Amino acid sequence: MLETKYIEGADVPQFDDRVTRAIESYSVDGSGQTMEIGVENLDGDIYRVIRATGLGVFLNITSKLSSLGLVDRLANYQRLSL
Repeated sequence: MLETKYIEGADVPQFDDRVTRAIESYSVDGSGQTMEIGVENLDGDIYRVIRATGLGVFLNITSKLSSLGLVDRLANYQRLSL
């Protein structure tokens, strides 16, 4: 399942229609945990949040967003040993 919400007051970039098409092109409902994907505008502010339920849905959407040239900010995240 996919849900999307715009952040009030954040600038919506011109490429948002491509993000919408990427979301709408996926029609399979998933099950499992719900994960959130923040989409940034050109100022680096999150303007839209996508909630994806199920790992398959999450991976599909993040892959499509990546193909649009959007960058995963956590891609190079390294877990710290405490």
